Amino acid sequence: MRPSQLAVGDRVTVNGGAAFAEFVVAGARGCFRVPESSSSSSSSSSSSSPSLSPAAAVALSLSGLTAAVALHATAKVRRGETVLVTAAAGGTGHLAVQLAALAGCRVVAVAGGERKARRLRRELSRLDPANEAGHAVVDYKSEEASQDLSGAISGALASSSGGQGGRSEGGGGGRGGGGKGEGFAVGGGIDVCYEGVGGAVRNAVLRNLNAGARVLCVGYMGSYPHTENYRSRREGGGSGSGEEEGAGAAAAEAAPAPATETVFVSGPFDAEPRGRAALPLEPDLFWNRRVVSSLPGDRTIFGDVWSGAAGDPRVLARLRRDLFAAALRGEIVPWIDGEGEGEGEGGNEDDRRSDAPSFSGLEAASDAVERLLSGSSMGKVVLRVSEGGAW
Repeated sequence: MRPSQLAVGDRVTVNGGAAFAEFVVAGARGCFRVPESSSSSSSSSSSSSPSLSPAAAVALSLSGLTAAVALHATAKVRRGETVLVTAAAGGTGHLAVQLAALAGCRVVAVAGGERKARRLRRELSRLDPANEAGHAVVDYKSEEASQDLSGAISGALASSSGGQGGRSEGGGGGRGGGGKGEGFAVGGGIDVCYEGVGGAVRNAVLRNLNAGARVLCVGYMGSYPHTENYRSRREGGGSGSGEEEGAGAAAAEAAPAPATETVFVSGPFDAEPRGRAALPLEPDLFWNRRVVSSLPGDRTIFGDVWSGAAGDPRVLARLRRDLFAAALRGEIVPWIDGEGEGEGEGGNEDDRRSDAPSFSGLEAASDAVERLLSGSSMGKVVLRVSEGGAW
């Protein structure tokens, strides 16, 4: 923003490298003024939505903007396409789920555990009460999905595209009723994938892509060496298919490290035979912002999900404005870890109870990061820098 657009007392967000600090100096152009609802400036507007909380503004300013840019500017999602989101209950994944649904896409959300799956189903039901789009949720920790994640995804795609209700516990097919909205094709695989796990999860996704699909690599959580899942594998604890899963992560440490990983790039939704291709390993793909566009079937993997807005600050400004406006209207609901988990769940005590700690003060920063990497959080993990939780 220009200096003339800011005033003393404005609430602003800043995306920068000084988040773990009580005070920070930032240029005006690096600040975004958090919009206020009409009710915050006029007592007569009692029916307006309340202003965004500081935590919600934090979640939207980077995690939400990442999802908006990736889906709308880079992948250019279209109404009626199928969007699969891995780590769908995570800090950016849950916002990608909502943005894709609001764009008129069919959403398949992949998350680990009934608690996360249940909240995702509730979120999708809020956005599409009749499930006309055929949304589905895959719980990768279910017995069937844990044995064959690719098959579980394929089953969810088949059941939801056939209008069978948008709920999948594994690979066998959805349960319940629900019709198809106009413009949704019957059958088919993934058109856009918002992928933040890597490893075996990414490979399962690649086996279920439509021709022309776009894969948005927003991270590779399963291969981070400080995650619980990675440590358990290094200690001989086996391998899962979860949000912290990353097949081959241990091998990536070995010397000499391979330059590429060979994976499937075509599957049951292709008319062509199955094929394989050599892809960059996830750290190379992500940190070097590689874009792989030479895959069979005109598929593309984006290691730089911001590339669609590169060089045009107007795109970022428009998407940021739209994102915050949607949140003020109540269309986008940022999840803050430990908040709001039991809303709308009848009398289920497990849903009303949250084991999420709150983090206040700079000394809690390492605990907050550990919570993030544990795989047990839902939504955005927020550190309140001031002692006692004041902002």
